[in-house]
Amino acid sequence: HVANDSGIADKVVAIDFDGRTVRILETDGFSGGKAVRYVSTDASDPVVAALEGVTYAPALAAAPSAGADGTDSARASLAAFVNGRTGAANDERQGLNSALSDGLDPLNVLSWNPSQGRYSPLWDVFPAAWSAAAVAAGDDLRQTDFGDVRNLAHHGIVSAPDGTPFAAANLVVNCPIISME
Repeated sequence: HVANDSGIADKVVAIDFDGRTVRILETDGFSGGKAVRYVSTDASDPVVAALEGVTYAPALAAAPSAGADGTDSARASLAAFVNGRTGAANDERQGLNSALSDGLDPLNVLSWNPSQGRYSPLWDVFPAAWSAAAVAAGDDLRQTDFGDVRNLAHHGIVSAPDGTPFAAANLVVNCPIISME
């Protein structure tokens, strides 16, 4: 994990060394329009590892293949908004900016769930940003399906944070889904 003085991962809520059990903080997100909860354990980038409170594991970036979401890839797609709505009481709240300012989960959008054959706990992060026009029009609503996010990107409503096309950033997080709605 990202170094700390305890030697215990940041997401550990409780640990029983004698009983050999651990309670780990789950993260809320969405897949296929449904709520999911997942556990984050590792990330391929030190900044992502720090944001997630997980172990920095650079070798994850070698998992095949960035931007490939087929059966030949070890990765599955995840949309992480960077400029969604904020405010803990806002039902449309979503994104890294909300996670940082509101202290709540970013509500990432995962492409597959464990009931689907294409599922992988290795998530290929697609950073997503709403266009200025979408924000001004109030169209920056919470998203719950990766296909919908990809469609918004196809129509120019969502892009990468730097304005380039919505795409995988070669950032990998290991986040197995623990439960689904």
